[in-house]
Amino acid sequence: MFHPARELWVDRGSAGRTEAFTDTLASVGVEVVVAQTKEAQGKVERQFRTLWSAFEVPLALELGEGATLTMGEYNARLSAFLVEQGFWSHPSMPGTRAEAYTNSLA
Repeated sequence: MFHPARELWVDRGSAGRTEAFTDTLASVGVEVVVAQTKEAQGKVERQFRTLWSAFEVPLALELGEGATLTMGEYNARLSAFLVEQGFWSHPSMPGTRAEAYTNSLA
């Protein structure tokens, strides 16, 4: 079962605070929350670092220099990676990341 996010945490960079970005997410019911504490900032940055190191770098190495993907191909690969990531152990809670997310919805 798919549970859309109700909020998206972003760092204090300019991209996540643009009116176009926040308005677009608001139109689908997602609130943009800017991380204000160092701990919250670290959580946001860790997720992007994980996406880069565990998804984007291996993908670039697999495809090779100069390769291209359509947005659909990229999104399909990213979606599969995120589903797989849900089965990884949660770093600070018992169980998987998906279980922690599901429990947070209750």
